[in-house]
Amino acid sequence: MPQLKLSVFLSQALRPFFLFGGAYAAVVLGIWVCVLKGIRLPASAWPPAWLHAHEMIFGFAIAIVTGFLLTAVPGWTQTNRVRGTPLLLLVLLWGLGRFVMLANGFLPLPLVALVDLLYLPVLLYVTGPAIFKAGNRRNFGFPILLLLLWLGNLHSHLLFVGLPIGSPRLGFVLAVDCILILVAVVGGRVVPVFTRNSFRMAGLPYEVKIMPKTAQAAVVAMLITFFLELILITPLGSFNSTLEIVVGVSALLTTILLLVRAHGWQAHHAFDNPIVLILHVGQAWLVVGFLAMATAYLTHAIPSTIALHAFTAGAIGTMTLAFMTRAALGHTGHPIKATPLMTTTYLLVIGGGLIRVFGPALLPQFYKFWTISGGLSWSAGFALYAILFWPILTQPSIEE
Repeated sequence: MPQLKLSVFLSQALRPFFLFGGAYAAVVLGIWVCVLKGIRLPASAWPPAWLHAHEMIFGFAIAIVTGFLLTAVPGWTQTNRVRGTPLLLLVLLWGLGRFVMLANGFLPLPLVALVDLLYLPVLLYVTGPAIFKAGNRRNFGFPILLLLLWLGNLHSHLLFVGLPIGSPRLGFVLAVDCILILVAVVGGRVVPVFTRNSFRMAGLPYEVKIMPKTAQAAVVAMLITFFLELILITPLGSFNSTLEIVVGVSALLTTILLLVRAHGWQAHHAFDNPIVLILHVGQAWLVVGFLAMATAYLTHAIPSTIALHAFTAGAIGTMTLAFMTRAALGHTGHPIKATPLMTTTYLLVIGGGLIRVFGPALLPQFYKFWTISGGLSWSAGFALYAILFWPILTQPSIEE
């Protein structure tokens, strides 16, 4: 395996954050599978399920969000990218948060909370002022989402330092919702453009159609649905059957709008191009998630956790992998084309999501089997990604 060249590794934020974030996803899922199989792990003050949820959101997903923002914001704002020592300090702060969370059983919980809660404000400070100063209003939502993510993290920690506020689910659901909004907004911008470009490069005649108003309506519908579901989680909405129906109807409307948004993207013509197709699969998981949410709240035929894992293991897992592979190749001078092994990472992650979502929905009596099997496949996909992209992300770009 090629040695890490630190100066190269710290030249672009996507290098450390995409590599470490992908590897951390494999580790955290691996730990969770061990828990499900009854393997004893070091003591933790956080219940294993809550620690798993927290680290998948604020460890793995936030690392990928960081890599994306620190790569995109300089282009949006015409500012210098974070690199070198400042980037190293940011990576170390993220890593320190992961250390204290995994070692929370041996540390004072207020200290764990303090350290873990430092990261997002620093990221907001690094990216927010430049975004607002640039004046492009369509990017103003990104700093706001970072602030909401921090509030979600704060809520999760308050429970474990003895200051619970509402349902312990509230902070996690808020954070997942924020990341899903990012997935939908960024996906709506790049998926049709990347698809159109791939058709043109291949000399294919297919025309990709973009409907901005429908895309905006879909995101607004997502926001409304998420807001209503958050109310449902609070004591105000607990056991409110009428509000459940309202959430279900809103989720169904969101499903329809997302389908209409993607109608002109020509996904069915991208099957021979895995690095493009996986972007469409990631967006399709959003449809599956909202349809599952509507089914859960309107019929109670499936639990709402089915929708949650369609959103997390499905949409977030698939879209982050899709974006990491494509951006890593493009920003290091490699051809933007999926190799057979890279396609295998896609299949493992997508397969893990399918097992985790549809297994319990169809045969709930084998819930533990589906959860372990899906987790192993998903974790293996990200582990393979980290192995494949180690030389790409740690060595000089091809043009260098």
